[in-house]
Amino acid sequence: MTDKTAIQINSELSEPRKTNQKDDAQRDFTFIHINKNAGCSIEDALGLKKAHKTAQVAREQIGSEQWQNQFTFSFVRNPWDRVVSQYHYRLTINKTNLASDKISFNDWVKLTYQNKDSVYYDKPLLFMQQIDWLVDADSTILVDFIGRFENLESDFRYVCKQINHPYNLLHLNSTIHDNYKQYYNDESVDIVRRYFINDIRIFNYMF
Repeated sequence: MTDKTAIQINSELSEPRKTNQKDDAQRDFTFIHINKNAGCSIEDALGLKKAHKTAQVAREQIGSEQWQNQFTFSFVRNPWDRVVSQYHYRLTINKTNLASDKISFNDWVKLTYQNKDSVYYDKPLLFMQQIDWLVDADSTILVDFIGRFENLESDFRYVCKQINHPYNLLHLNSTIHDNYKQYYNDESVDIVRRYFINDIRIFNYMF
């Protein structure tokens, strides 16, 4: 995990940098799918193939000029809530045998986010801080708009307006669980706080 304590961001994250949108045609766009932030639902609504890649990698693949001419966006989520969702998703699909050799949520948090046990910490990309998906090597945010899972409907409507795409969002790949706060003990709350320190600071999340 990269410590990005010097990250500077625009306080108006909801305002896109680029405004050269055509009135009638759908605007070119790139969505950065951070796992467990309703990304599958967004990809389905926009007719995209499932892909997990950082903004820096996506920009390198399409080129800086094309990137600048697109509307680029992503969604973030309260880290404590996101970790609970990730745990339940992995239980559902028996990822790393989490269902067949079930361990408690708090044990999983400790093994995954503190110890980085290779059995559970199997794909580092999927455990990164969310801000690390969205910045370049100089810690500059690369996307035009960062929506919030907590405001999914309204923020995705804004995205659809920016790219001239009809709003049609169904919540796919979701997990059913209780309020995230019920899963934590004091130790696991602190583990997630320390691991996602920059997400919490930059996006103003609280337990």
